[in-house]
Amino acid sequence: MSTFSGTRTDGVLEIDSIMVQEANRICSDIHAENVHTSPWMDLIPKGTFPEGMGYRLQSLIYERSLPTNAAQDTIGLTWGDFAGPSGFKSGQDNSGQVSGTAGLLNDSVSDFHGPLANDATGGDANTGPSRMDFQKRLEPYSLKRATVWSPEINVDDLRFAAHRNEQLSASFDALAEGVRYGWEERYRDEYQRVVGQVVEVVAASNISLTAIAGGGATAADRFDNGVPAGSMLNIGNAVLDKIYNALVRAGAGKKAYGLENGRPVFGLVCSSEASFQLLTDTADTRSDFRDSSRVDELLAPLGVDKSFRGFYHIIDDLAPRYRVASSDTGYTDGDYLRVEPYTISSNVIIPNSAYEATTAKFEVAFVLHKEVMESLIPSPVANAGEVKFDPVDYSGKFHWVNIKSVDLNPLGTVGNFLGVLASATKPLKTKFGYAIIFDRTNGTAGG
Repeated sequence: MSTFSGTRTDGVLEIDSIMVQEANRICSDIHAENVHTSPWMDLIPKGTFPEGMGYRLQSLIYERSLPTNAAQDTIGLTWGDFAGPSGFKSGQDNSGQVSGTAGLLNDSVSDFHGPLANDATGGDANTGPSRMDFQKRLEPYSLKRATVWSPEINVDDLRFAAHRNEQLSASFDALAEGVRYGWEERYRDEYQRVVGQVVEVVAASNISLTAIAGGGATAADRFDNGVPAGSMLNIGNAVLDKIYNALVRAGAGKKAYGLENGRPVFGLVCSSEASFQLLTDTADTRSDFRDSSRVDELLAPLGVDKSFRGFYHIIDDLAPRYRVASSDTGYTDGDYLRVEPYTISSNVIIPNSAYEATTAKFEVAFVLHKEVMESLIPSPVANAGEVKFDPVDYSGKFHWVNIKSVDLNPLGTVGNFLGVLASATKPLKTKFGYAIIFDRTNGTAGG
């Protein structure tokens, strides 16, 4: 018979045993509580972590290159007069004729190598070839790992468990949901960490702000322990308009999530409240809220079918929120302090009331771009030469593990489900990503 322990709460008995055995007290419907899911699982590009190269790597990124003059102080091509068959150059009378065997590729070598100097032949100064140099940078990244254990399960209990298949199914669903939540948190936090642009919404938002005091790109949390800017405002379309124009001019439109009327459409991951704030921030919402001519195949399953002022609103109702620290251990009063959407009470996961409170007034929205980062997951290793291994799935798939012990588990009938997660965040064009933090309780939109 199963052992019941705990206290009654509102007439409900808390059950501590992993498998419930008293079938006459349990109906055939086994129910499970769920947590909210978010779009991060589908929108972050995935790849395979390379083998045989260690676990600390670097990505090589080429910066954008444009032509400059020979002195490299002006952007653009340098145009000069064409030399005809007799070697005439600017300032000499060639009657506008190009004839004989000369042509566009028959100029002198000096026309292709180095600037021309003013000389007796009439050469123009600084009309030589333009230059295009390549600037590169290295972005380091490394492999991280997490493990998840289920409670201990005695296989002998299965013969007495009520509706054991349904209970096992509910247990597996809970494990899978927990791993999914962990991945979502990982992707969201990593995107926030690597983005090249951080914006605090104030009266005159600076869209190139890249550091928060106490945070920074190497911090575990970009804002945690940072100091909020004074007089922060709510998110507004004026701020997003500035960001949109900056993205287009930076070349981010090439791999945007959509294209409408020749203009790229980017992704904005935000809460329902932030989306509503943006939709009601303009006097004529109907003219801005239009049918999309094309929606990315990853966005359509998320219910996204329209854009608004150059952005698809992708709803994440677990968006990061912060409050101001006050006498909190490890924090200086006035710093950002992360508030999680869930908390735990008596081993039960419940919504965190502090997340909804007005004290958690700072919220983060993200401009999402496909080229900001990539999540690399190691492939399972089954062998090395003639040595064989049991392959481990690093995506969080659960394996049954029963470790025999002379004292505690001599027959191997007691075991756990074990899941292993591993990934490396490969930073790419991080300047295309934005994290926007704003005061969601302020009635005035920034910009």
